[in-house]
Amino acid sequence: MLSSRKISRSSWRYYVDRAACRPLEYYLGVGEAPGRWHGWGLEPLRLERGDAVAEQQLEAMFARGIHPCTGDRLGRAWRTDGVTGYDLTFSTPTSVSAL
Repeated sequence: MLSSRKISRSSWRYYVDRAACRPLEYYLGVGEAPGRWHGWGLEPLRLERGDAVAEQQLEAMFARGIHPCTGDRLGRAWRTDGVTGYDLTFSTPTSVSAL
């Protein structure tokens, strides 16, 4: 099952708050694994694939629309009600996971 959710300028905080702070927390079920950079757009941004996403980098891109390392503006400024991305999540239907 695929679920989708719009990411707004303030949604980045949700991802930071849900991430486990230490590796042990993830395995104990305390939070999600910290995010990593992936995708085709990393080379122009000079980001390395697989590197951990820092809180400041996430806030720069999703809340302010600026480069996560240099602070340069990435296109136009975000509107206050703008959608900055989409969160796509694949999950097992409840009937299957209950088995």
